[in-house]
Amino acid sequence: MPVNIQNKSKFFKLCSLSLLLCACVAPSQSGATECNYGDLMIEHTPVQTFAAEPFYTARITGTIDAPTPNYAYKLNISTKEGEQTNGSLEFYVPNPGMMSAQVITPINIDDTIKIPHGSKALMIDVVKQFNWGAEYYRTKFTPDFFSKNSKPICIKADVYK
Repeated sequence: MPVNIQNKSKFFKLCSLSLLLCACVAPSQSGATECNYGDLMIEHTPVQTFAAEPFYTARITGTIDAPTPNYAYKLNISTKEGEQTNGSLEFYVPNPGMMSAQVITPINIDDTIKIPHGSKALMIDVVKQFNWGAEYYRTKFTPDFFSKNSKPICIKADVYK
């Protein structure tokens, strides 16, 4: 059976293109942490400053559902020294008189916080006007969490029992 060189060339080009596309679509970070929907992720963010600071910097991200698109959030974390750092994640309606559809809407949480040196845990109370979803988030820090190459921690949503 005769082999057509032109077809081989097309086949080779197609294989090369497929390989190139696979390489481009591959994830850029191997071993990246992905948390469950509704959970929060905390990631140590090393920051260089001119003077030493008495706290670490971390980034908190996640997605939480609210009953309408009108909701916003405020994340307040205490910088008071102690074994556990406490804070609150408050959901509120900035324009209460504004009408909106009653449709469950994801709210993206993305904030930078300060955690005092010596803190071994983080507790975030959720303050909201609706009666479902997470009531608090709590995590303990691993001994190497505040090192340069630490991995993020997923903080599970929980409810008071």
